[in-house]
Amino acid sequence: MLIPIMASAYIGLNRDQIPHASVATRILLTIGGAFGSAILATIVEQQLSYSSVSGTQTVAGAYNVAFWWLIVFTIITLVPSLLLSTRKNEPVTGPDSTVQIKAQKDSTG
Repeated sequence: MLIPIMASAYIGLNRDQIPHASVATRILLTIGGAFGSAILATIVEQQLSYSSVSGTQTVAGAYNVAFWWLIVFTIITLVPSLLLSTRKNEPVTGPDSTVQIKAQKDSTG
């Protein structure tokens, strides 16, 4: 069974490290969302500025190009995210080893 991608950010962490990881992932999601929206808006704006004619077809074409760029970005980020979810859980050792995160087992029984 695959571990959800966002949950894989917490694998192997001690209990006191989880709040820091939560804040870090939230910051990265916020910045990434804003950055991605800005990139797509720039792509649409560039496509609109290249056309000398304005109209519905031009706007639709600009959004079509941005949509294809979004697909490319998604494929690029999908590969590393699939590699993240296949990591094996290692027991936490050390002075804070009171909490150990165990791997989820297959749903076979």
